[in-house]
Amino acid sequence: MFQKSAKQDLLHENIFKTLILFAVPFMLSSVMQMLYNTVDTIVVGQFVGSAGISAVASGGNLVNLSITVCTGFSTAGQILVAQFVGAGKRNEVKKAISTLAFLIGISAIAMGIIVIIFLKPLLNLMSTPAEAFQMAVDYMVICAGGMIFTAFYNMLSAVFRGMGDSRHPFIFIAIASVTNILLDLLFTGLFKWGTAGCAWATIIGQAVSVAISLVFLLRHKEEYCCDFKRGEFRIYPEAAAAEVQLGLPMMLCGSAVTISVLFVNTFINKLGVIVSAAFGVGMRIYHIPNTIAMSISQAAAAMMGQNLGAGQYDRVKQVVRSSIVISSVIQVFFMVILLLFPRTAFGIFTNEEAVLDYALRWFIAMAIGMPAMVTMGTFNSLIIAVGDTKISMLIGIADAVVGRIASTLLLGVVLNLGAMGLFVGYSLGVYVSAIPGALYYFLVNWKERGLRISQGVN
Repeated sequence: MFQKSAKQDLLHENIFKTLILFAVPFMLSSVMQMLYNTVDTIVVGQFVGSAGISAVASGGNLVNLSITVCTGFSTAGQILVAQFVGAGKRNEVKKAISTLAFLIGISAIAMGIIVIIFLKPLLNLMSTPAEAFQMAVDYMVICAGGMIFTAFYNMLSAVFRGMGDSRHPFIFIAIASVTNILLDLLFTGLFKWGTAGCAWATIIGQAVSVAISLVFLLRHKEEYCCDFKRGEFRIYPEAAAAEVQLGLPMMLCGSAVTISVLFVNTFINKLGVIVSAAFGVGMRIYHIPNTIAMSISQAAAAMMGQNLGAGQYDRVKQVVRSSIVISSVIQVFFMVILLLFPRTAFGIFTNEEAVLDYALRWFIAMAIGMPAMVTMGTFNSLIIAVGDTKISMLIGIADAVVGRIASTLLLGVVLNLGAMGLFVGYSLGVYVSAIPGALYYFLVNWKERGLRISQGVN
C-alpha cells in the first residue's frame, strides 16, 4: 500500500537500531541547520560586531514567535500523516497533506504581514538596544517577507518524516544550509550588507530547498501520496478541523515558550549590549546539544505516531526508553566539553573580552537544567504522537509562565542577581515541562487517550 524506498520500517524492526538509523538524518539535518545559524552569528559577529549579534538574536526570537502558527500546523500534519500511515489509510494521508499545504500558505502570508506592521513596536517592547535597533528592523523585514518559504521548508520536512522518510529532508536541508553559508559570506562579508545580508542568505537558502523538495515530490507523487487528481488538491473540512484541533494547542504552546524567551531577552537587553551579545552567543551554543538531542525526540515522535496508529503500544514504550538513553549521552558529552572550554566556545563567535567573560557563567547555568533536558523532549514527543496536544499546550504554557518568566524575574530582577540570575532562571524553566511530562507517561493511560483515527477523514 505504501511504497518503501527511502522510508524506514518503523513498525517491525529492532527499536534501538531503527531509532538511531531513522534519527541520523534528523541529527544531520539539525547539525546543518545549526551550522548555518552558527555561521550567521560568526559572520555577523566578525563583520558587524556585538550590536549585530544582538540584532540577530532579538530578530531571531521574533521570527520564532511569528512562525509558531505554521509550526503548529506542521506538527499536526506530521501527527496525522504518521498515524494514518501506521493504520494503512493512504487516502487519508493525501487529504491531510493537501489541507496542510493550504493552511500553511494562508498562515505564513498572514503572519508575515502582521510582523511587518507591528515590527518596531515589538522591538521597542523587547528593549532592543539602540545600537542594534535598525539592524534588527532590516533583518526582520526580510525574514517576514520570506516567511512563506520558511513555513513550507518546515512543512515539507514534517510530511516526509511523518511518512518515515528522514533521509530526503536531510538532503534538502543540507542544500539550504550550504546555499545559506555561501551567501552569508558573500552578502555580509564581501558586500557588507550587515544583518540584511544574513536575512537574505537565510531566505534564499530556504527557497532553494522548497523548490527542490517540490520537484522531488512531483517526480515521486504516488510514493509520497501526492498523486492528486483534478479537484483533489484542496482543503478538506474534516482534515482542516483535525489539523486545527491538533495544531492550535501546539501554536499556543510554541507561542507561550517563544514569548517567554522574548521576556527573558527583554530583561537581558536592559543590562546592555554586552550581556545581550553574550546571551545571543550562549543561546547559539546551547542549541547545539539541545537540537541534536531534540532530533532524537522528533524521530521518536514519528516512530511513536506510526506505532500508535498500528496499536503497538509496547513498541511505543521501548521507543521512549531508547530516546531518553540516546539523548542523555548526547547532552552529557557536550556539556562536559563546554564546561572545560567555555571561552574557546564563545571565542568562535566573538573576540570581545567583555563578552567572553560571561562564557563560564552561562554554561554553569545551562548545566543546572541538563537533567530535565534529557527527558523533556521525549515525553513531550509522546504526548504529541498520542495527539493529546491540549496537555502539551498546558505544559508548554506552564513552562513559559511559571518556568522561564517567573524564575528569571525572581532570580534576575527581584533578587537582583543580575545576568547570572537571568541565566539560571532561564535554565530552570525546563523542569516545569519535564516533570509533568514524566507524570503523564507513568500515570496517565495514554493508550486510551490516543488520537481516534479509525473513522478517517471523509
